[in-house]
Amino acid sequence: MRRTCRLSVIGGCLLALTATSALAQGTGVAASIPSSQADAAPAARSSDASPRVWEVELHGGRYWAGGGQGGSGTLPSTGGVAQGLVSASTFYAGSGASAFNASQAGAGIAITPLDAVLLGAAVTRRSDAELGVRVQRTLTPHLAFEASAEYGFGAYAFRSSALTGIEASRASYLAALQRVLGRAPLASTVTSVSTITDAPSAPQVVVTGALVARWKEGSRFIPYVTAGAGAVMNNGTLPKASLTGAYQFGSDAQILGTDTVALHYTQRTASVVYLGGGGVKYLLMPRLGIRLDARVQAYRSPLTSLVDMTPGASIESTGAAYPVVDAGSLRFSATSPLTAGPVAGAVTFKGSGLEAHTVLTVGTFLRF
Repeated sequence: MRRTCRLSVIGGCLLALTATSALAQGTGVAASIPSSQADAAPAARSSDASPRVWEVELHGGRYWAGGGQGGSGTLPSTGGVAQGLVSASTFYAGSGASAFNASQAGAGIAITPLDAVLLGAAVTRRSDAELGVRVQRTLTPHLAFEASAEYGFGAYAFRSSALTGIEASRASYLAALQRVLGRAPLASTVTSVSTITDAPSAPQVVVTGALVARWKEGSRFIPYVTAGAGAVMNNGTLPKASLTGAYQFGSDAQILGTDTVALHYTQRTASVVYLGGGGVKYLLMPRLGIRLDARVQAYRSPLTSLVDMTPGASIESTGAAYPVVDAGSLRFSATSPLTAGPVAGAVTFKGSGLEAHTVLTVGTFLRF
């Protein structure tokens, strides 16, 4: 009886030890599963929260051009009084126009010279569309570096003030010569024609680097300001203009004269550009967002104005003497007054004023 109890106690202890061992093993297995899941979750969160230091953006918008009127210029000699008579390469501008007007001061006849057009910024860039790409690298939580390249469409055109000046010179030339030649009892005709040739395209490429200071990093809305510099590269063609005056008088012996002034322009291939502005970014999702940006790009005017002046004369006769029309020191004959010689490629104005483009763009960017 005593032996049977001892065996029962020993058997119960073995059963208890076996159950305890099994429970311990089961608890270890069950604990191992949450432990591995708990280790995996922080790793996933850490991957999602990894810093995104790069942004690549495509954008488009419009720029508004302005400024660029400063500069300096000078006119070539276009004539004067030689041996008591006016001798000029043109009556449309410069000293040739001054000599003509001085010779007719008492008669109230005058030509409005082209001088203001030749000595100023006669052409300007038109506002147009712009496309570009930006790449941004985060340096600190509130500071980044940005590189951008933008293609600006557009063309140059004459300023309204220049067109007004060209027309005033054309019309006054016609009226003045008609009055002078109309003093003589001879058949005469005078014409004065202006021609404006538009430029079809003059695109620009602007490449810049800039620092970007931003606020509220970590929010969906991220305002910022930016400033930097780079280069603007010019291409394409520029507009042209010309004035052509012609006169003819006489019958059996005729004298024909022509007076042509051609305005044309060149531009530097590249200039330094400075920029400043700001905007706001909005995150649509952690890696994707949109940006509204406004900035000003400023650079020195790249334009140079040039002029060609070409006087011409021809005579026709059936044997009669060539006619002469005198009006003070101004004499129209077979040898005068457009006898001062041509002017070719004379620089009349070099731009140095600041051109400013106000640029407004909307873009979408990807962060990684």
